[in-house]
Order: sequence, then structure tokens, then C-alpha cells
Amino acid sequence: MRIAFTTLAVAAGLALSGCNVVLPLADGSERAAKAGTGATAITLGQRQQGEITSASGLNYADGSRHQLYAITLDAGQPVALRLEGALAGSLSVFSGDRLVAITSAGGREEGATRLAFRAADAGRYLVTVSGRGPRAYGPYTLQTEALVPYDGKPLVGEGEIIDWLTTARQDYTLRAERAGL
Repeated sequence: MRIAFTTLAVAAGLALSGCNVVLPLADGSERAAKAGTGATAITLGQRQQGEITSASGLNYADGSRHQLYAITLDAGQPVALRLEGALAGSLSVFSGDRLVAITSAGGREEGATRLAFRAADAGRYLVTVSGRGPRAYGPYTLQTEALVPYDGKPLVGEGEIIDWLTTARQDYTLRAERAGL
């Protein structure tokens, strides 16, 4: 009987270890038992060095490895993520258990993987840097930055604008400072 009870207690503990549940403590209080994400805190404007190795977290769906980062954002905050380096990687963003954004299979350009999204709610978001497949390892740099969307002013000279694709028509005015082709 004692062995069966111990086995049941261990099995229950293992089953609950990956869940977000509230457990009573010995002093009668409660605490949220959250799965240990091991996420590194990052802020907007920060460059974070990292590396995917065989010791990185395992994705059981495809055998790839990952590193986790936590960032706190304001509601409506537009954010750009850029992944550079030797790692053939991808980016995904989660709010709780909801996938917010993910890079597409062809999202790597100019030696970098880019992802932009807008935080729907204020709070903590989890950014995942993953290798593209079970043999993708290597160092990387993760750059975060706050985006400043297009303000509607005429475009002048070189550069780029950032705007959101919508179903509504969008017009842009280009002002040429001098005649040319």
C-alpha cells in the first residue's frame, strides 16, 4: 500500500510539474506552480547574444533546439525582432499559450531573420529563438526594437518606412527633391 501511494504521489507530481496550477504550501498559502521556462529577460532596444547547442531546450515535434526570452510590452506596442548570425533560425512569439507571431519558412533575408508584431495586450511575451531543424546549431544575436509606424508625412530621400498591411487602401506621398530618372 505504501509503495502504491508513493508511486501515485510521484506520478502526480511529475504530471503537474509542466502545468500552470495552484498548489497549497505547507504554511497554508498558495502559489502558482508554473513550468520553469528558463527565459532570459530582455528589453526593447537590446542586443542579446546566444547560441543554440545540444544543451538547449528540445522541440519534440521536429527535434530542433531553442532558447527563450521574456519581454514586457505595452498594449498596442509595435516591435521588430531581428535574428543574425551563423544559426539558421526562426522566431516565434507567445502571449501565455497563444501564438502571436512566427517567421515564415522563407523569412531569412540579407543574412537575418526578421519578425514584426504588435502586442495586443500589455504584459509579458515569450520570444523563442529556434533552430530550423534538428541539425541547426550555432551562435546568434537577437535584436529587439520598438517600431515607429509610418506617420503619413511625405516620403523624402532614401530610407524605409514601416507600416501595417491592412485590408483598407493605403496611399503614400513621395516628394522628389530634384529631377531625375
